[in-house]
Amino acid sequence: MPSSGRNNTTEGKLKQFIISETFADGFPLRLMAKDVRTADDMAHALGIATPMAGFVRAALGGCSADAGREGESHAGAAVYGGAGRG
Repeated sequence: MPSSGRNNTTEGKLKQFIISETFADGFPLRLMAKDVRTADDMAHALGIATPMAGFVRAALGGCSADAGREGESHAGAAVYGGAGRG
């Protein structure tokens, strides 16, 4: 099956949630952090190296700790991209 080259995030979320600085897509950041933790733990249990997992876990943890943004999965764009600091 050929690829369409389309990307759901850039088509459906970038403008609505990130560029607009609402960062409210409805998927809690704590669940995203849990998913990353689970995948990393599983990879380690299988002996698979995950060199970026520590960075991602720390970044998601930092976003979760950012007051008022813990329920938003795109808070990382605000914290690490400089948006939403008004």
